[in-house]
Amino acid sequence: MKVNMAVIKRAGLIGGVAGLVFGILVGVIPALKCIIWWIGPLIALVTGALYVHFSAGKVEIAEGALGGALVGAIPSGISGFVSNLLLFIIHDASFLGVITGLLGGIVSGAIAGAIGGLVYSLIKK
Repeated sequence: MKVNMAVIKRAGLIGGVAGLVFGILVGVIPALKCIIWWIGPLIALVTGALYVHFSAGKVEIAEGALGGALVGAIPSGISGFVSNLLLFIIHDASFLGVITGLLGGIVSGAIAGAIGGLVYSLIKK
């Protein structure tokens, strides 16, 4: 099983930009997070599926899950870090929230991305 780094960069860039925009929105307007909280995991899920979509040829299920996990962690980590950093700067939140936002975003994004890559690799098969 070999992970395609060029595809990870491409899908990670798209997901990273979406995660950055989402992180800025919910960091500046915290009440918005209560309404659109579901978009964060959805971005990671779609980014994981993008890994399989951008891969040339047939993608094995394990590779789809691993590649999806790697690229799914990118947007969730970025959005968790950025939103909590903005909350720290603008709204005087705890710096511990910035660290837990980053780590929690990476872990939850990896899980959602792995699910997206796995499901899309099953569909593409």
